[in-house]
Amino acid sequence: MKMKKFLTLAMAMLMSVAGFTACGDDDDDEVEDLINAVTNGSSSGTIVEKDNTLTLTVEQTGVYTSTYVAKFDNNDLCTSYIQTSVYKQSIMADAIWEGYSEGNGNGFTASRNGNTITIDYTETYKGLNKAVVKEAMQILANGYN
Repeated sequence: MKMKKFLTLAMAMLMSVAGFTACGDDDDDEVEDLINAVTNGSSSGTIVEKDNTLTLTVEQTGVYTSTYVAKFDNNDLCTSYIQTSVYKQSIMADAIWEGYSEGNGNGFTASRNGNTITIDYTETYKGLNKAVVKEAMQILANGYN
């Protein structure tokens, strides 16, 4: 159930930018270009497994790069799960941050430094088996391909 909640929230955050519109004439084109880039652009997602760490990297050229890092103990139980996303434009970081900051504390903690947003999902994923976390990452990766 927690994983479903996470996946729903992650996809909602990514797609939430499509619901924002500009209020002034001077920034309509920038917002429309950004929405088109996200909804019509192609992303790539790849998972790398090394020792007790799984890393999913998702990139949409010219828009953002997100890295999901899950670490595991010797029993293959998750000890931490962190997502770091770097947005190419501050307007997108602003829109995404608005959604994350409102949900902060509901299974994750969020922080922002400029166009970089870091989400700590450890509370939600802690103790999950590596195979379960890897499957969740694969679902995310497949959603971007």
